[in-house]
Amino acid sequence: MKTIGKFILFVFLVTQTAVFASQAILRLGQGNGELGSQNNIIKVYLENDVPVHALQMAVADIPDFLKPDSIWVTDRCANFIVSSEDDTLGRFNIILISFNPSMAIEADTGAILNISYSVAPNVNDIKVLDLVFYSPPTVYNKQEGKISTTTYGGKFIIGSTAVEEPAFDIPSSFELMQNYPNPFNPVTHIGFNLPARSRVSLDIFNLLGQRIRRVTDREYMAGRYELQWDGLGDRGEAVAAGVYLYQLRTDHFTQTRRMVLAK
Repeated sequence: MKTIGKFILFVFLVTQTAVFASQAILRLGQGNGELGSQNNIIKVYLENDVPVHALQMAVADIPDFLKPDSIWVTDRCANFIVSSEDDTLGRFNIILISFNPSMAIEADTGAILNISYSVAPNVNDIKVLDLVFYSPPTVYNKQEGKISTTTYGGKFIIGSTAVEEPAFDIPSSFELMQNYPNPFNPVTHIGFNLPARSRVSLDIFNLLGQRIRRVTDREYMAGRYELQWDGLGDRGEAVAAGVYLYQLRTDHFTQTRRMVLAK
């Protein structure tokens, strides 16, 4: 397997300023294989709204159960070079890059990589393995720099059960979820669904209708998101215990819910 220990040409990617105007989604696919089997393919999917000129990611290793044997590109990035390294820190490191500056993974949705796995012959009492990214990936556009990226894990089923590869999990409607935990102190999670790319603001209000915190105000791609509120106001001050309202607003949708900050 090709090593990337000295692949220093990628250093320029991680030194670029993050712009976060555009977004991408990386998702690990699903697969299955029998004990001791080889050539079990997991696909890596990319949804990008601007061209991608380089990409770096690390998939968490599961060496006692699954071992990556090889990796190759799909037709979406046929002119790109993929390099990989299975390191000692539990990471399967991957770099995808083209040395032709005119080449890019064009804005679209679909598979960009195939990873071939071998299943260990002596896996006991394990039927489903979660496939996750070890750390946030770097997705690079030469005009915008680093692109904000959302990741989704996949699954590997040990056994002969057929696995149907799902499409990207894009919600069918806008929705603001009930926060959890609720009541909370001091941190709570707030989820929301977007069926299309939208400008999103998420604000916290007291019962007098005064905004005390703007959690986010930017564009998001279609998808499912979860943000945190730490019980602080816009100036970093701790707010009093009590009932608060949180509101999600887009160009086409507004929804408000209640939550309780406990003492």
